[in-house]
Formats: sequence, C-alpha cells, structure tokens
Amino acid sequence: MQRSTVLILLLGCLVAAAVATWAFSGHGDGVLPPNGGDSSAGAGNGAANENGSTGSVPSETGSQSTSNGGPVPSDAPHVTITVTAKERFVPPPSPPLLATTFAGEALPVRVLAGVGAGFDAPKRARGNAIIAVDVPSGQLLRQVVQSQRSANVARIGSRIVVRGKVTDLEQQPIASAVVWFGELAADGSVRDFTADEAGEFEADVPAGQGVPMVVRAKGFASQWRTVQITAETGPLSQVLQPAGTVQIQLATRALAMDKARAFVVSRGEVSSGVSQWPFFWQCVSGGYEVSPQGQVVMDDLPQLGAVGVVIRHPLASLAAPVKVKLGSKPVRATVPLRMGPQMLGVVVDDEGLPISEASVWTLLAGQRLDGPRSQRLFPPHLDVLGSCFSYTNAGGSYVIGLGEGHEPTLAVRARGYAGRDMPALQAQESEVVLPRWRGGDAALRILPPVDGEVWRVSINLGDGIEEVCAADEPFEIALPYAGSFAVAMLLHIDGEQRGSRDVRELMATGPVDLETPSPK
Repeated sequence: MQRSTVLILLLGCLVAAAVATWAFSGHGDGVLPPNGGDSSAGAGNGAANENGSTGSVPSETGSQSTSNGGPVPSDAPHVTITVTAKERFVPPPSPPLLATTFAGEALPVRVLAGVGAGFDAPKRARGNAIIAVDVPSGQLLRQVVQSQRSANVARIGSRIVVRGKVTDLEQQPIASAVVWFGELAADGSVRDFTADEAGEFEADVPAGQGVPMVVRAKGFASQWRTVQITAETGPLSQVLQPAGTVQIQLATRALAMDKARAFVVSRGEVSSGVSQWPFFWQCVSGGYEVSPQGQVVMDDLPQLGAVGVVIRHPLASLAAPVKVKLGSKPVRATVPLRMGPQMLGVVVDDEGLPISEASVWTLLAGQRLDGPRSQRLFPPHLDVLGSCFSYTNAGGSYVIGLGEGHEPTLAVRARGYAGRDMPALQAQESEVVLPRWRGGDAALRILPPVDGEVWRVSINLGDGIEEVCAADEPFEIALPYAGSFAVAMLLHIDGEQRGSRDVRELMATGPVDLETPSPK
C-alpha cells in the first residue's frame, strides 16, 4: 500500500473519532426522545419487582428536549420518585357476561354456588354454576354451564304464568307443598308459591332457561330441577319421595350456639335422591339452624345415599365433613366443634366508614378462597379446613377464631372493595381498611410541580424511567398491580432540592392522582 493512501486512511479515522467524541459529550442532538427514551419503557409500561422498589433512578443525562424539540432549561423542575411495593390487593369477583335481557342488555351477576363461586375463584372455570342475577325486583337465580372459553348466557324475559302439581310416589296430591323458581324479593325474602289441597300451584315466573325449580314439603325430601319458561311451557309436575331425617349433636362446651350453622355437602354414595337434592338452596337459607343445646335436625334429606355434615361457627375451626349414611329411619351423629383463641377487629373503607357484612377468614398457610373443587352446587368455602369464618356487623366489627395454624392469615373480602390478606396479629393492632375498587389498571398520574414550566421526572419503575414532560403535562405510569405502595418524591430545581413528599401508604385500585412537592 502506498504511503499516501495510508496517510489518508489515518486522517479519516482521526476525524471520525473526533466527531464521535463531540456527539457523545452532549453537544449533539437530544439524548432522550420526547417520551423519555425507549418507547417500551414509557408511561404505562413500568413494572416493579415483587419485593418492593426496583431498578435505579437514572442519573443525570446530557441535554434533553421537550416534546416540540426545544431544549429543556437547565433549571427545569426535576421530580425523582421512588415507589416501594407493600401489599398486593385481591380484586373483587368479576364474572364474565352470564345474563342479559331478551333485548341483549347485560345484567349484573355473581356466581353463588358451584364452579366459579368464591371470592378468589378464577375467571375461567368449567362446569355448572348457580348465578344470582340482579333485576329491579330483586334477584333471580339461574343455572349456567361454563367452559374455559365461554359460558351459556341466561336470558331473562317478561313474566309468564305457569301451573303445575306436586304429588307423592302414589300419585296423591301433597297439599301445602312449596314451589320456588329461584326468585328473591328486593328485601332478600324468598318469593315462592304454595300448592292447594289438590297439590296444584300457579306461579308467575320470568321467562328464560336454566330456571331452578325447588319443591319442598314437610315429611318429603326436597328436590330440584332446571326448567325452561316460555309461553309454550306446559304443566310442571313434580313427584316427591319420603324424607330421611338426620339428627346432629354438637360435641362442644361453647356458648352462643345461635351463631353456628349446619351445612350438607355431597360425599360418598351419590344416589338419585342425593343428586336431585338442592345443595345450593343452603346459599339462600344460610344452612340449618342450631339450637341453644347444640342440636340440629335435618328432616328434608333423601333416604338413600350418603352426605357430609359441616358446622360453621365464627370461633371454631372448620373440620372435615362427618359422613352420614342416609336411611328410612332417623340417623344420629355427633359432630365435634373445636374452639380456639379469638380476636376482635374492625373493617372500614378508605374514608373510615364501617363496612357491614364483609367476610372475614383466618386461613392456614397456603389456603385459598377460590371455591369448591366439586361440581356439586353447594356453598363455597366449605372445604377450607382448619379455617374460621365470620361476618362484620353494622358497625364493621367482627369476632373470629384464630384457627389451627401458626401465625394465621386474616383474609377480608367485601363486594365492591379490594380484598386484603395480612397477618392476623397485625390486623389486631389497627383497623382493616378495604379501599373501594375503582376499576381500570392501577396507575400513578403525577401532576406537574410548577405551572407553565417544562419539567422532568425520574422513577424507579421499569428499570428506571426518565421522561421530559411539557408544561402543565402530567406524567402517567402503570403500577405493577393493585395494592398498597409507599411513594417518596424529591423536587430539584437548578440542581438544588426544593421540596420533598412521602406517602407512606398509597392504596391504588385504579388510576391515582398524586401531587408533587411544592417548591419552597
């Protein structure tokens, strides 16, 4: 190679190096684009680690530009934000579209029994379920079949008068038999119909499919089936079988037996009578009453098959069902009730107002409130063994046992509110606050610190995000989940700290507006 050629190449390399050095020293175009760099790390895409604050706040960069391409003044307000995750909230149930009017208008529902029931039940479930549909007159119960991808939709129509007759095995009419088509009045009372001396009844029922028809009569086993109510629906006849009786004696020295309730679950032998027995009816009735002496009489069960008996008491750990084999003669069984230490507490919303009828649980390690695994339509949470369960009263107060485990978890749920799981002993020290569920993705919306001025924000989410915001433009970023966070903010102007703000507990169940520190 000629000497002149070598000299030319060396000169070119030196020029290129000088240009590169000048550019990276901050004398070239803006380092960050208007949205703060890589678009994949922009607003709405940040994610903190599960163990709290993550990433590092970016260091000061070179010259930056505003959204219109102009330079950012060196004395522009700079807000530094550190977010630390404290607690993850449990979203309230959000069932898919399961009920509409005949005109296609969506109706609010909740899964009452069967697959998908329970506060923490997965959205995608497969199997039969009983749903409660909210209508102006109260609630309507309907059976639907869910799959992992879809579910049949219960369509509610106008009222249609149906007629029918209730008889025994010998075709003799059963006078005073009670027929219920899954309707509750606005005050929660059961709207049913009574057969006359001829065993005949007449009822006005909202049209649709999956309508539960429950028939009960003294001395007979309760039965149910689903019917379709249309203008062409003919007489609805029902034959009842003689009832079997189960007498339960609770083995305990506990007081306040009026707080105990007995439930029947499917177990062991499943006869035709057991398969037709309305387990889900206990979601409406609240189970069987327990006398002050701790006795329970169940006199509407079939005479063949086997069932399990479960006792719920706020201070007692839930034990495994006691198997009872049914027969034509009364069956007696003793059910132990294990009482333990108790705790008191209060549940309020984020405005400090008491929440009544909130569900409170003490759970063992690893337990979940995702509903029963059985396809049988019985009330949820009767399989969370070793746990205790209670409701809050009108003042938001509750009394509950601590269960059998070491350091139990207190799980608190209420419809329309975020659910919380926390150490039970921690909940004794202060009120349990359930924030209202605002809906939408949890996010922070940081308001500008100074009116009319371009500003910068740095936050430790998404491996550290820095963004330039135009004058009066807020900064928005998604939080990793709905929950409780601690937020620390520092305001610098021209390199000097001019303000700070610490939010020790920010409860986010949707977008949250947060003011920056005011300059001193």
